[in-house]
Amino acid sequence: MQTNFSLELFTQNLFAWSFLVLCLIAMAYAMKAIKKEKTVFIENATSISFGPYILKVPGWWSITLQNENEIRFERTDTRYDWFALFKIETLKENSKSIVEEFTDEIHERKLMFDLGAGVIHQPESTKQNALTNADVARVEGTATQNGIERVYYDAMLARDHETKIRLWAESKSSVLNGLVEGPYFEYVIQNLERN
Repeated sequence: MQTNFSLELFTQNLFAWSFLVLCLIAMAYAMKAIKKEKTVFIENATSISFGPYILKVPGWWSITLQNENEIRFERTDTRYDWFALFKIETLKENSKSIVEEFTDEIHERKLMFDLGAGVIHQPESTKQNALTNADVARVEGTATQNGIERVYYDAMLARDHETKIRLWAESKSSVLNGLVEGPYFEYVIQNLERN
């Protein structure tokens, strides 16, 4: 079998080749924009005062509930299922370890994490800025809630001994949407600042 590769192949299908080249250019532009998205977010983060903390959140997160002890964010510009919730309360004496208290919170929400996911750990990366003197526990991964709903769940519990505040932060979404908002939620909890 012999293949004739000539200029005639391009000239006869000029529209198809032009369309292909335009698609490749658009994809390259989209890849460049996505790569820069996190940098743009960090430069343009919205600072929100919440109790003794300042949350640096993406501009596309909309506040759907806010009071003295609770703030909830959702994406109102899209239809996908995601929210982030932050709660503060006065820190009380507790004989449980931070991991035990965190585990109780997970059980209250009827979450069963997938094997290998959902390991509760005490990350040093979160113990910076506003939480340097806090006990912190965190979990992130795919899970089943109430025995039926598949979710991507990311949460943090901090007992801030300096401000005497107990901070709970959680992000819950469908599995695919957690991969979209997850890095931003992680940035917010790792970069809390003091008011």
